[in-house]
Parts: sequence; structure tokens; C-alpha cells
Amino acid sequence: MTLDFRKRLDDPNIQGCIWASNNLKDWERMDSSNPIYEESSQPGQNPLFEETTATITFPDVCKEPHFIRYQVLDVF
Repeated sequence: MTLDFRKRLDDPNIQGCIWASNNLKDWERMDSSNPIYEESSQPGQNPLFEETTATITFPDVCKEPHFIRYQVLDVF
């Protein structure tokens, strides 16, 4: 699964994170410490943003449903 989104560069307090669950009750944060998660970034057309691609590679043997959510922190 691949997710494309933008990160703000001018305000470090605004952060986003991706969470994954297979039951909508127990959520696990996806970050660089998780072996199934990979993230890469490049400069965007607008200098205030960075274009980011996050890839989550679920194991082939995994037959359970997976749910993903993107949470934006410290917006207000």
C-alpha cells in the first residue's frame, strides 16, 4: 500500500502520522522503527511543503483485513 501526502516545512509543530490496525480497536503507529513501513520525501513545487510517499508492505501470508488512518497533530 502506498500513500502520498504533503508535509509542512515552515511549521515543525504540524506533524502527521500513519496508524494501522487489523480490528479497528488496536492501532499501531507506523514509523521508521517498524520493518513494514518505509517513507521517502522530496521537495515539492511549493517551498512550504515536502512531497512524501509512505509504503506499507504487509506480509504475503497476512490474510486479515487492514485499516489505515492518517492523523494530523498540533494543527490548532
